[in-house]
Amino acid sequence: MLLTLKAIQFPNHQGESNKLDSGLHYVVGDNNKIINSEKQSSIIFGALNEIDSKNNLPENVKGNNIAGSSNSIKGTNNNVFGSANSIKGDENLAIGNNSDVRANNSVSIGQYSYNERDNTVSFGNKETKRQLTNIGNGTEDYDAVNVKQLNQKAQAAIDSANRYTDGKIIDTKNEAINTSNMYTDNRFNALNNQINQRINQLDNKIDRVEKQTNAGIAGVTAIASIPYSTSENFSFGMGVGHYQNGKAIAAGAQYKIADNANVRVNIAWDNTDNASVGAGLAIGW
Repeated sequence: MLLTLKAIQFPNHQGESNKLDSGLHYVVGDNNKIINSEKQSSIIFGALNEIDSKNNLPENVKGNNIAGSSNSIKGTNNNVFGSANSIKGDENLAIGNNSDVRANNSVSIGQYSYNERDNTVSFGNKETKRQLTNIGNGTEDYDAVNVKQLNQKAQAAIDSANRYTDGKIIDTKNEAINTSNMYTDNRFNALNNQINQRINQLDNKIDRVEKQTNAGIAGVTAIASIPYSTSENFSFGMGVGHYQNGKAIAAGAQYKIADNANVRVNIAWDNTDNASVGAGLAIGW
């Protein structure tokens, strides 16, 4: 059963039109909703958030925590920081805007990040990839390894192979030396080609991600730069955006559907052949 805060007058809330069940919750904001969490304690700072915990939980189960607006949680012991994020599962963390977690004990970080695997961390989605920079050298079995470490290990392998080959050459006859040199050179060339290929592939991926990211920023800039006329019922505008090597053009239209309401639709095209679309509704009273 849902009770409005105005009806039960909890001392641990500030805001209007919030609907909570009988759990011990702390809410600051308007139009928030908490259901199926009678045995939990949840915290909300923001507006238009919704928490739907599991029924039949034992006593003293941790609740959910939200800081932001328009977030949705279905599960227990989740944490959300940002706006328009969605979590379906338990023990998750979402940081950013429009991120989505559909797993357990997982993390989504960044705009539009998506995660559907348990016990993992996501920094993007299938279309948007992000780099994890300034990583220290790994020291334990399950630490991350940076590119510098990879290059050092590759060079160490080459140096070790050189020392081994040189030692064998000293103890062999001229014919064996020539054969060994030919074999070693071929192996070294193959190894160097493989390393160079991997580095080039990594460079290409980095360049592609950077170009897509810059183009996305340019697209957002173009949409934000569209001017509109507020005195007319219908208004059309265009804008351009540029960020580093990213370029975009955007167009948008605004229509006043009533004296106190209007709708707006925007679309942007960038130099990576991607398009972004946005729509909004404004109501005043």
